[in-house]
Amino acid sequence: MYFLISDPSINTTYTNQVFEKYFTVHLSLFKHTKDEHLTSVAPMMYEIDGENFKKAINEIGVVINSYLIIKSLKPIEELATHFRSFLYQKVNGHQYYFRYWDSRVLKKFFPTCTEAQLLTFFGPIQQIICEHDDLDRRMILSLDRNCKLSNEIITKESFFELITPMHEKSTQIENAGINDNKKEIKTDHLPKKEGGKNKFSIFD
Repeated sequence: MYFLISDPSINTTYTNQVFEKYFTVHLSLFKHTKDEHLTSVAPMMYEIDGENFKKAINEIGVVINSYLIIKSLKPIEELATHFRSFLYQKVNGHQYYFRYWDSRVLKKFFPTCTEAQLLTFFGPIQQIICEHDDLDRRMILSLDRNCKLSNEIITKESFFELITPMHEKSTQIENAGINDNKKEIKTDHLPKKEGGKNKFSIFD
């Protein structure tokens, strides 16, 4: 399964409202914390699919920057509990937010991590997908067999292909076949070829 983490203070409250319309399974990462009441700035997690994600980000007025896409086999509640464990960090006796949901922060954090820290943070996470400096590419972060951080760069098209479930892909292929059949031109008025059939269509 794939999950989107988005910060309304970066991507606007309206964007989160659009996401809530497309992705009915969602929750606040501030839920069950002392900041649960800060609904307007709470980072949100959504269970997503490729087709609706495309539609959502193409809505007029939607802003999507510094987000994370998480791949995990765990349900959203369990995954959210994992992420909440990193929300508050103490530095020199003072408590701060660890803004891991901002991909810019996370990309700076990972190179400083020990193997143990990486294992702790990734936990149930298989992959973290985030923005690349090249807007037409995406970055996939994961742990390899040696518990080292792996960084794979893919195209935007490959990214959408990756997060689209197999059943959606099958439906898209079937619909494409139906649409192709609809495009065939009627040729009853044309002279018949040998065998009595005329295969003429716009794809010939």
